[in-house]
Amino acid sequence: MRFRSLALLLPLVAVPASAATVHLKLQADNPQAGQPVKVTVKALSRVPVSLPSEPVVYVDEGQGFKARPDLHCSLSGETTLRLEADRERTATCELPLAASGKQRVRIGFKLGETVSTSNVVTIDAKGPVEARAAK
Repeated sequence: MRFRSLALLLPLVAVPASAATVHLKLQADNPQAGQPVKVTVKALSRVPVSLPSEPVVYVDEGQGFKARPDLHCSLSGETTLRLEADRERTATCELPLAASGKQRVRIGFKLGETVSTSNVVTIDAKGPVEARAAK
């Protein structure tokens, strides 16, 4: 009998923030060559959690994804990005990527021993002549 009542209380225990899974959805505009890329991130967590305002940026230029610490993407004016439980938060930043060509990009946040990463977006920066021809 004691075990049954204890089992009923277990789902009420809060999940620690370090065990939270953060879901990230990334969108990006295709810029002109030499212009920064506007990136929009939608983040959702099942529990309240604080993330650093600068995620790790991963770029694939044809040889697999590599972390690029030289690319800074500040998502908010604060030092942390606070997510409330089950409430989506949207933030934007600009990434100074390579001058032109296709690149695949994703971002990630380290939470304790886990890393939550976003979906992959392909960014195709076109030069002025290519952009006019595409219209």
